[in-house]
Amino acid sequence: AGLIYRTCRWVFKDPDIAAVGTGLFLVNPILAQYTLILDIDNTVLMLLVALFLYQTVRFWEAMSFRRYIVLGLLFALTLWAKLTTPPFVLFSLALFSLSSRPGWKTGLRHTAIIGSLGTTGNG
Repeated sequence: AGLIYRTCRWVFKDPDIAAVGTGLFLVNPILAQYTLILDIDNTVLMLLVALFLYQTVRFWEAMSFRRYIVLGLLFALTLWAKLTTPPFVLFSLALFSLSSRPGWKTGLRHTAIIGSLGTTGNG
C-alpha cells in the first residue's frame, strides 16, 4: 500500500488524491479475500508490479542507460513471478505513452526498451 501511495503522490502531486487511491486499493474485495492466502500472485507479483510502476513513474521523464537496466530487471522479475500478467502492465505503459501527446514517440521508445530488456533478462 505504501508503494501505491507513493506512486499516486508522485503522479498527482496531491496527498489527498494519493490517500483516496490507496484507500480504493485497500478496500478492494479481491485484496481482502486473498490476504490470507500465501501465493505468488498475491504476494510477490503485486509487490513487484507496484515497485516496477513506482520506479517507472519516477524515472519516466529522465531516462538513462542505468535506469533502463533497472526497469528492465524489474520487469524481468515481474515476468518471473507470473508470465501472463506483466505484458498487460507493459501494454498499459504503451497506452500511457500514447496519451502524452508531446512525447509519445519517446514514451513508446522507453516502453520498447524496457520490454526488450525485461524479456531478454527473463529468457
